[in-house]
Amino acid sequence: MILKGKNVTKKFGDLVAVDSLDFEVKEGEILSIIGPNGSGKTTLFNCITGIYKPNDGEIYFKEKNITKKPPYLICLSGISRTFQITHLCPELTCTENLLLSIQEHKGNLFSRLIHLDESEERKKAEEILSFLGIDRLKNDPAGSLSYGQQKLLELGTVLMPNPELVLLDEPAGGVNPTLIKRIMDRILQMNERGITFVIVEHNMDVVMNYSHRIIVLDHGKKIAEGLPKDIKENKEVIKAYFGG
Repeated sequence: MILKGKNVTKKFGDLVAVDSLDFEVKEGEILSIIGPNGSGKTTLFNCITGIYKPNDGEIYFKEKNITKKPPYLICLSGISRTFQITHLCPELTCTENLLLSIQEHKGNLFSRLIHLDESEERKKAEEILSFLGIDRLKNDPAGSLSYGQQKLLELGTVLMPNPELVLLDEPAGGVNPTLIKRIMDRILQMNERGITFVIVEHNMDVVMNYSHRIIVLDHGKKIAEGLPKDIKENKEVIKAYFGG
């Protein structure tokens, strides 16, 4: 297992957003986490990446306890993520956004100052932009891109540090069908190269067609786990998520 959670609990006052959750992510898989709004999906991502500290439980990445580590150390360990709303610098070019995403991976401030040659990083950024199909936009400000293109660019920023595990929060949200297919096809290609993905997504076509396995949350609890075909036919999932 590349990622594991034991009894993970996160509370906000009297609200229990994640409730005694056990989960496992297998190395090399695409795991989707689904559930109604408010079921704890993004809160779980925030606990995994150190933005929130769980009130109880432990999280392990490659068998190392990361529960209380700060976000930058978790990122440096090999976990990258995106957000529901893109986190880009709109005034910077696409290439500059990619270069910015790996600054912490280049050492401390002093080592960055003495390492001013960015030719290798720029070459890598251009290769990623080409892979994503937006290399023609490399010198354009990120703010000038369509929302779907911004989603692709943010995917590029998480690829720059060579992560082993990528958490994607609604990669298809607000994106037109053509770009959704491009985004998901790129995810499949990266998965074939060995990157593990955990995806929070509301688009059920994406979830059912691209996931190896699915976990379903409701009110912070896991109510189902299994293959897409099994989840699709699960009566408890239909009741909680699809309103059946």
